Amino acid sequence: MSLRDVESSDQICTHRQFLPTTTYGDISVRAVFIMSGPEVKKSYRRRTPIWQVDIAPTVAYALGIPTPARCSGKVVYDFFE
Repeated sequence: MSLRDVESSDQICTHRQFLPTTTYGDISVRAVFIMSGPEVKKSYRRRTPIWQVDIAPTVAYALGIPTPARCSGKVVYDFFE
């Protein structure tokens, strides 16, 4: 099964529809997220998934820049020392 096999819908491909561990047939919304930097914990492995909407605020925090104004996510502070 691929996205071509899925019936067209306003709900498909919206990030609020799926939990980070959801699968849809053979399709998964899981992804790898790796961080490195001076304030990032060394060899840290998070046991629970993060939301995709939290990536931009977390990276902005790591870079020391403001979170983008239209972000609906939050900083995942447990990556940092």
